[in-house]
Amino acid sequence: KNHGLVMFVDWSGSMSRNMKGTIEQMMILVMFCKRVNIPFEVYAFSDSYNRGENSSREGIDEDGYLEGKNGKAFGNIAISKFNLLNLFSSNMRAKQLREAYIYMTATSEHFISSYSYGYRRDEYITIPDNMTLGGTPLDSSLVMGFSIMRNFMKRNPVDVINSIYLTDGDSSGGNTVWKRRDDQDTERFGGDLKNNKTFIRDSVTKKEYEITQSYYLKFSRGSTTNALVKVLRDKHSCNVVNFYIIDRFKHYDASEFSTADIPPQMILSKFRKEGHIIAENYGGWSELYLIRGGRDLGVNESILEVKEDAKRGEIKRAFSKFNKGKLKNRLVLSKFVDMVAA
Repeated sequence: KNHGLVMFVDWSGSMSRNMKGTIEQMMILVMFCKRVNIPFEVYAFSDSYNRGENSSREGIDEDGYLEGKNGKAFGNIAISKFNLLNLFSSNMRAKQLREAYIYMTATSEHFISSYSYGYRRDEYITIPDNMTLGGTPLDSSLVMGFSIMRNFMKRNPVDVINSIYLTDGDSSGGNTVWKRRDDQDTERFGGDLKNNKTFIRDSVTKKEYEITQSYYLKFSRGSTTNALVKVLRDKHSCNVVNFYIIDRFKHYDASEFSTADIPPQMILSKFRKEGHIIAENYGGWSELYLIRGGRDLGVNESILEVKEDAKRGEIKRAFSKFNKGKLKNRLVLSKFVDMVAA
């Protein structure tokens, strides 16, 4: 119970076929944290929220860029057209949390009815326009994660923070800085890492992190993303974990995680059997979980089947099978439990 959870969920269009399972996994994790009194915050990162021309919010300029103290100073990372939607919080009252469960369940039904081929439903469920899927502002969410983590630690005196990012693709945008000659103009950075060195500097500690190209890490999520993850881990001494949803995992993918003792075929067999593999300190992440999407991400209720005249050993085996099925269906929860129990 000395742990805390901050979760960021990819709200992009490519997640459409995985949204129902993602929301179910998310809610089960929230229910667990609430039951055992682990403080938590769950956000969706989106670039679709408040995209209209007439939308104006405090701290956002007319072009959609985030403003703050020295926000547009030369060299500062420019964050634009991006929002974090706080879906669940341990600060919610019981009534608020119950309503959140209902709304998110309806949202999951909307996505499966809208994006699943051949799906038929008597009633079509609609969602607010601001909840529609868009791009993947992963890097922007990592940058904002610094203040999110800081505020979380102020409110919750925990010893260990576990930050989970659930995504299915690389970041869109997030690698631009404000230019010197015009504080309304930006330029990309990290585009030519072969001939130019690019660093991210922590303005408080003055520590610098070089953005290096990871040619041999297929699932690393991009060089800028990797650097931002390292900064976030160092800044708050937290675990930053990536649950990466994939459609297929082949032999040449498995070879990336093989060792002298564990050949690619063994890794491939494990993925096919369990639906996931784990890599530690991969691409800057504390842990990378490659998980299978689609139907495998959904949560199905297991049924405890025991004969009326079953003996003690038969009951024990049936319960063991039942419990194993529940944990496998609740993949994100079971891996979070592993992290907390470590």
